[in-house]
Amino acid sequence: MTKKDLLSKLKKIKGVDDSKAKAIYDAGFTSWEKLKKADAEQLSKVKGVNKELAKTIIEGIGKKEEKKEKTEKKEEKEKVEIVEKEIKKIKPNLSKELKEKLKLRSRMKKRKPEFLRQEWFRYRKLGMKWRKAKGIQSKMKKHVKYRTPSPRIGYSSPKDVKGLHSSGFKEIMVYNINEIDSVNKDTEAIRIGHSVGAKKRNEIEKKADDMGIKLLNRGQT
Repeated sequence: MTKKDLLSKLKKIKGVDDSKAKAIYDAGFTSWEKLKKADAEQLSKVKGVNKELAKTIIEGIGKKEEKKEKTEKKEEKEKVEIVEKEIKKIKPNLSKELKEKLKLRSRMKKRKPEFLRQEWFRYRKLGMKWRKAKGIQSKMKKHVKYRTPSPRIGYSSPKDVKGLHSSGFKEIMVYNINEIDSVNKDTEAIRIGHSVGAKKRNEIEKKADDMGIKLLNRGQT
């Protein structure tokens, strides 16, 4: 930052005119970094700057820094949103038949009932997570209508799209940057393992973007 820019920035603070801005500069505060580190006592020693004005200057510098941080965060957020929008546009190269089956699977899932464990309502310790019904007289095992439904082959998704992500991509777990090289961007999308650190995650995300590969868990840890 040049002297002219620094003086101009100082003059924007309430109570600081040309003479006081020059006095602060001549007192050794020749950069914005030095002004950030300064306290009210140091600034009050400058000619023409009393303690109240020194406090005002410190507060003004703090507000400017806060505004700068907010602007930087906003710009960073906008960049991420742009990247995410571009990534969302990436779609798999699927046949017409597979697209129809994906739509069918989506409709089937909406009608699919929730499978609950036998007598989950009676014994809290069992929990609601489904387990295969047991017992000779079990009504759920016999599939009696008034009991909650159990998983059957009729509830299964079409075989060709079973296990595919809702976007139509086949999910590939990735734990290091070299594993991306074998990914087919037309039919496969990557999901970064939860054990991968932040540094390695950023490298994988960057390489995936460069290669045009869809990332399913961007920014998640």
